[in-house]
Amino acid sequence: MNGKTILKSDGPCHATGRWRDTNANSQHSAENLLEALSAPIYAIDCNGTVTYYNQSAAEFSDHRLALGKDYSQPGWRLYRSDGALLRREQWPTMIAVKEGREIAGPAVVAERPNGTRVNLIPHASPLWNDTGQIVGSVNMLVQTGEHSDLRPQDSLLLNEVNHRIKNNLQLLCSLLESAKRETCTEEARIVLSDASRRVRAMGAAQNILYVAGNSTDFSADDFLQSVCGSASITFGKNVTIRREPASEDLPNHAAMPLALILNELLTNAVKYGANEFGEVIITVGLVKHGPSYELYVEDEGPGFDFEKARKRSSGLGLVVALAQQLGGTFAVERKRGAKCIVKLRDTRTTH
Repeated sequence: MNGKTILKSDGPCHATGRWRDTNANSQHSAENLLEALSAPIYAIDCNGTVTYYNQSAAEFSDHRLALGKDYSQPGWRLYRSDGALLRREQWPTMIAVKEGREIAGPAVVAERPNGTRVNLIPHASPLWNDTGQIVGSVNMLVQTGEHSDLRPQDSLLLNEVNHRIKNNLQLLCSLLESAKRETCTEEARIVLSDASRRVRAMGAAQNILYVAGNSTDFSADDFLQSVCGSASITFGKNVTIRREPASEDLPNHAAMPLALILNELLTNAVKYGANEFGEVIITVGLVKHGPSYELYVEDEGPGFDFEKARKRSSGLGLVVALAQQLGGTFAVERKRGAKCIVKLRDTRTTH
């Protein structure tokens, strides 16, 4: 890599762009991991200056990339699939910096400096420094078409990463359950139970993304089935979850936040949504209306006032924060019971 390193910024986006090395051992290991991938990977600071690239990125760009140079020069252009030119501020890497969120897709057409074009699916993620300030973004480019298949060693690497994540989440669940059994206070048991369910929800989302094997989307129906099934393991026999069929696909970046949102709403319904017979009957669904998705969780209980409930429930506060992170909204309707609705816009139609 000619001395290139993975680096951490000393300051936020408005800083001068000076950088410092991270721990040498972990840095060397991370470099080897990124160099092993056939996918082009590069990082920029908030000004668009290249701060890192792997060998695949150098080959993909005809060795035009250079540290300390603007990655849009000389001659890089991006187009939407319909042929419209993307302005610089619409590039996935710049959106990741500006909005502080992951950008997975949609497919774009990249025009190399030599004039050739290739279809790509970008995977851009913001980079933070130690104080939580965004200092740039990193992007992985997945080529579509005849060159889109991963090499065998790449597939093995991804399988290993998924296996480790799954094992770590299962271990964390076991530790939380063990701590819950050993604690002497009811308040602590409630907190540990909530934490365990959240970890299970994250595991369900991770498994769906892995099984889907798709670089941009996952099945909403499979997602609902997995998260609801995972949550129901910890609920009593008097809890029934009715899942409405969902035919839509969702962008990958929404999987983890949505899993946590759904878990919180199911948990809230179990705690407060019992009907007059002491049964908890929950209906879950996800539909698409134009450019927006609507996730709803409905119970047959007495309903609740959202503003009052929000003050006593950290879970509802988490739902609001996660919905906002996805550019969406959260509302509660009171009819026969309580219907919690999270509305999200489909970012793939706007970027």
